[in-house]
Amino acid sequence: MIVLGVDPGLYGGIAVLADGKLVNACKMPLAQTARAAKPAKVVTDDAGDVVATIRAEKSQKAQIDWAAFHTFLLENAFGGAVGAIERVGGMPGQSATASFTFGFNTGAAYGLLASVCLPVHQVAASRWKGALHVPSDKSGAMKRATELFGAEAAARYWPRRNCDGVAEDAMIALWAQRMLKGAAA
Repeated sequence: MIVLGVDPGLYGGIAVLADGKLVNACKMPLAQTARAAKPAKVVTDDAGDVVATIRAEKSQKAQIDWAAFHTFLLENAFGGAVGAIERVGGMPGQSATASFTFGFNTGAAYGLLASVCLPVHQVAASRWKGALHVPSDKSGAMKRATELFGAEAAARYWPRRNCDGVAEDAMIALWAQRMLKGAAA
């Protein structure tokens, strides 16, 4: 059985499990897009004459590269694969814009999983973490993933602290695989 685990956040990722073995994983592919520049700032002297105009540079904003995400799915979703995606919700203190973006990303990831004809299972973080005895902190989650998949997988797929999303994706996929086989509820 092949299971693709997805954490739909900007710093999440995708992991592929085949019969309990981690065979591929990556951080969520990102693309940089230009943000609109802020209006120019006009500098005047004491008499009110314009002495300079300071133009703001366009800044870069990261967003998920959906074409790369889809390509990863097409390359890894075969032979009756299933998808497992973390069920998410808004977070206290998060802005409306951030909540909307997170919801959009989740829906897009779900839609792309479905577009490659994968049945998609959603799971709350508390459920898969409880079943696999994963602590809530990121470093603890990476340590638990290393216990479950081995040091070789850790060195290859989550070698740095900022790769915690990949470690969590692998465990989401493992939870789904066990759930589908009846080993975990």
